[in-house]
Amino acid sequence: MQNVIGLDTEQTINVMITMETNITCLEKKVEMATIKKTINQEKKLIVNGKMENLTAKIFNKLYIDKIIIFFFIMIFSVFFISSSKADMKNDAYKLVLKAQNCYFSLPSYAQEGAIDSWLDAKKYWNDAVKEDNMGDPRNLAGAFYRNAEAYAGVVLQIGSAYGNQNCK
Repeated sequence: MQNVIGLDTEQTINVMITMETNITCLEKKVEMATIKKTINQEKKLIVNGKMENLTAKIFNKLYIDKIIIFFFIMIFSVFFISSSKADMKNDAYKLVLKAQNCYFSLPSYAQEGAIDSWLDAKKYWNDAVKEDNMGDPRNLAGAFYRNAEAYAGVVLQIGSAYGNQNCK
């Protein structure tokens, strides 16, 4: 189960790196376009006999563009983080529910081997929900959801080892 969780984390990191790379490229293109536009405008002013401070003009245009891009990145990041936490909660819920069905379908001798992992999965799920309901002030809900998924995965592995079809 750790491979699946690690894969999700790796995909999320790859998406974030790709987003940052695309945003950086966008920033460079905007900067170059702004500089070219300003230089062309200054050439027209020089021809017409009106010369202004070129450096100040370029700096002001780039500064405003960077502020706009910064706020766009911040708003997008908040949206992405919120949706990924909701996805994590949903995935953990499905996995814990599947582990519950698996655990209760096992014979008693198999339940003895899975009881500790099942109780830990439920404990971490309940703690994650409590943290979420409090607004997650300590940023622990994500860790608790991941722990619940890990322990639920152990229950499913134990059930699969006994050949139970509800645990696959």
